[in-house]
Amino acid sequence: MAINCDGSSYGNPGAAGFGGIIRDNLRAWIIGCNGSIGIVDNTHAELQGIRSGLQLAWNKNYRKIVYFTDSLHAIHLINEGDIAYHRYASLIREIRGLFRRDWEASIKHIFREDNYCADYLAKNGAKLDTHLQILEEAPAELKPLILGDALGIAFMRH
Repeated sequence: MAINCDGSSYGNPGAAGFGGIIRDNLRAWIIGCNGSIGIVDNTHAELQGIRSGLQLAWNKNYRKIVYFTDSLHAIHLINEGDIAYHRYASLIREIRGLFRRDWEASIKHIFREDNYCADYLAKNGAKLDTHLQILEEAPAELKPLILGDALGIAFMRH
């Protein structure tokens, strides 16, 4: 399974959300999630997206995943950073703990232009009144983007 995630903050800090999509090896939609985080910065939004996607995959019993994010900063914090005094230390520790569970899970960088479906969900998540929304089906307006992604078409984000 592949997970694409993203965080979005309207301002830095600003109203923020996250979004994530779990897909099969043909890049078809399996399940997604998004939600509102409140007023936070981009780093917190990205980390929250990673945590939520990992938790969703674990809860759905997917035990072999590759996690894609367009945030090199978040990848660095998760893989290498000395976080003892980092403002998001508890969230980063939680993510590290999720990666250490009994499963095959790795995290990789993806370019922003290839992460537009998760970006779409994150931007919409910032507008929600709920902290977590599970999406069993892709929203109708996202379906053409998912098809384009499965065909290998990259879109520019605005």
